Amino acid sequence: MKRKILALTLLLGLSCSVANIQAEEAIVPEEPGKWEKAGHEIGDAAHAVGDATADSSKRAWDTTKEESVEAWDSTKKKSKELWEDGKAKLHDATAPEPVSQDPVDPTPVDPENDQ
Repeated sequence: MKRKILALTLLLGLSCSVANIQAEEAIVPEEPGKWEKAGHEIGDAAHAVGDATADSSKRAWDTTKEESVEAWDSTKKKSKELWEDGKAKLHDATAPEPVSQDPVDPTPVDPENDQ
């Protein structure tokens, strides 16, 4: 009886092993699972965000360049005006007095005989 139980257990173990091996070989690949699909969606969303960020940053840079050119031109014009005003004031403050256009008497004056 022990021999029969042992033989039956051995036969049952072998048949389970063969069935398991055949089941592994017969596995058909499944369609992409929910996680794989979600991974693709996340990847696509990340690419879209990257593209939108690049586009936004390019527009912001172009706007900044235009505004900085305007600001530079305005600053340059104002600086030139201030420079010219400053030069004129400095000249007025340091220039010698204008020479009088009155005719000068060319006769020498003698201080002893001056009466």
